[in-house]
Amino acid sequence: MLPDPVRERVGREWLEAQQRGCSIAEISHRGCDFLDLAEACDTRMRKLLGLGNNKQLLFMQGGATTQFTLVPMNFGQGGYLVNGHWSQKAYNIAIEINPGTVLFGNAQADGCFLPVEQSARRLRYLHLASNETIHGVQWPARLPAWLTDFNTPLIIDMSSDIACRVTDFRQFGLAYAGAQKNLGIAGLTVVIADRELLLQARSDLPVMLQYRKFAAHDSMYNTPPTFAWYVTDLVLQWLIQQGGIAVVEQANRRKAAAVYSVIDASGFYSNDVHPEWRSIMNPVFRCATPELDALFVQEAIGEGLQGLKGHRVVGGLRASLYNAMPMASVTVLAEFMQEFARRHG
Repeated sequence: MLPDPVRERVGREWLEAQQRGCSIAEISHRGCDFLDLAEACDTRMRKLLGLGNNKQLLFMQGGATTQFTLVPMNFGQGGYLVNGHWSQKAYNIAIEINPGTVLFGNAQADGCFLPVEQSARRLRYLHLASNETIHGVQWPARLPAWLTDFNTPLIIDMSSDIACRVTDFRQFGLAYAGAQKNLGIAGLTVVIADRELLLQARSDLPVMLQYRKFAAHDSMYNTPPTFAWYVTDLVLQWLIQQGGIAVVEQANRRKAAAVYSVIDASGFYSNDVHPEWRSIMNPVFRCATPELDALFVQEAIGEGLQGLKGHRVVGGLRASLYNAMPMASVTVLAEFMQEFARRHG
């Protein structure tokens, strides 16, 4: 979901942006207009996320799944912590590229990790997914000491929860996120990396697979996804206008609490994720039977509530509460959930 002011501005500027005589989608990525936009976007993102000068920002194509491939290709043998579908997919791809890839940790049924005992000294990095959209599981913003104490670079997939809460990016050697959840539209992937770590990336890969090449060319080795980049810059402006990430986080926690409170008080819906690991972006829940889940989705659509069907991998129900989702819409959902439980409980 995009913020309404962003959608409206994109609509206005689709035919002509800022008296240029053409759309932002038509101008050259090498021209001054787009280079100015790219520089402003870099500056805004650094300010919004609190990034230091030791971080390099890359704006790439291909989504998180491409990053699942680039990370092991560029950095070698890593360890993977798996607590859901996307971290499992990242591990599956990595082990095809580097057979020595280690399943470093696996989650329990409620999403919590047991402390991992094996050494990480021979691993080049540890990889995790910050928020598992399908399973409704989210790592805490400040990672557990048992993980950070390994002193091994952490690489994190933040595609579904970047900019949803205050995060100390000093914890990570590299973070990446497809823009389409909280930062814009599909087509752009943001990479936030320690400059020192990028120097350790391989330089003997085909050029389009090298982090170093993209860093050396300021993300413009080839034509970047210019329109998606432009939309991300607008979303960053909107986030700053909201008061920044701390204010956005408070709103996100209120939205999630409104849904979880209905689940927990109902005696009708269930959520098996440990409260400390519950996602504030993707609360998942179930009714007593799959038939009731299907009826919930059907009746919700009739009330104008869309996108509540759980992922095909696990079924059930899911409410995606990304940054642009207003509290008023979440209130409508919570009221519908209560009424549905009253009628069918």
